[in-house]
Amino acid sequence: MSIGHDVLSYSPPRGGTFFSGPVECGEKVLSVLRNAERPLTITEVRKGAGLGSWIRTKSVLMELVVSGKVEVFKTGRLLLFRISQLKEVQTK
Repeated sequence: MSIGHDVLSYSPPRGGTFFSGPVECGEKVLSVLRNAERPLTITEVRKGAGLGSWIRTKSVLMELVVSGKVEVFKTGRLLLFRISQLKEVQTK
């Protein structure tokens, strides 16, 4: 077996998400973003949602980005997050 063989043959489990935390965290984050007047940083979302960890907040946000519920964009060194405009249009 050569180095890297396991990585190349690894097949991730299907049907799940990479973040298996409580749904409440995602709902809190979505609520904060829905009520925001502008895109928010990870720290602003963390404080608004009452989450303790910056890393956990980032994980929840990235899961929401992957699911298409939230958009992310970079301005300078900051990542900013907002509710997906496409999702909002589709739900109306």
